Order: sequence, then structure tokens, then C-alpha cells
Amino acid sequence: MSVLPQTPDLVAVLAFLRESLETGFYGCGGFKFNPPPEPIAAPERLGWLAQLVTAFAVEVSLDEPDQSLTEIKWNRELRMRWLAKLFDLHEMINSALESSSVSLEPLELNLS
Repeated sequence: MSVLPQTPDLVAVLAFLRESLETGFYGCGGFKFNPPPEPIAAPERLGWLAQLVTAFAVEVSLDEPDQSLTEIKWNRELRMRWLAKLFDLHEMINSALESSSVSLEPLELNLS
């Protein structure tokens, strides 16, 4: 995964995700997305979230994802389940951006 520039919006998105994970926001480290939570609701921040989702989806699509990114022990079935959720999240972000006349490129992956 490439290194992203540490913009204030990216830092805010990462802080929100860390806090959500640490506090178990809405249970199991998740959060409600309709509407997007205020800390990440700005189009710029949703754009960064989409970039993170895309980068993680690309990694999870590999036969052997980078083990340093998560504590998850990947297998093919688990990777496919996560990819389905990442596709859904990408679409949810795209829908949230529609009100600001911004749209994301489709999430396209090379799957084995």
C-alpha cells in the first residue's frame, strides 16, 4: 500500500476510524453511515475514506494480503466476504457524495 500525504482531512478520517475501532462505536468497531458521521461527512473526507477503502480492497484482493496491515488470518472465503463488504462501503460512500455532485470511479479489482 502506498503512503498517502498526511492532509488534515486524511488525518481526521484516520482519527475517526481509530476511535471507532477502539470504542466499539455502535458495536463491533462499526459505525452507522446513513447519513455519514459528522467527523467524516465532508466530501473531501469521504473522498479520503474512499481511497482507503479502495487501497484496502486492492490488498485484500491479492492471494496473500500484507499480514502487517491487520491481525486477520486470511483465507479465500474470508477475503471474498471482506471484498463484498468493501464493495458495499465504496458504493455507500459514492451515494453519500452524490449530493455534492462528486462521484467515485467504480471499484475494479483484478481477482484470481
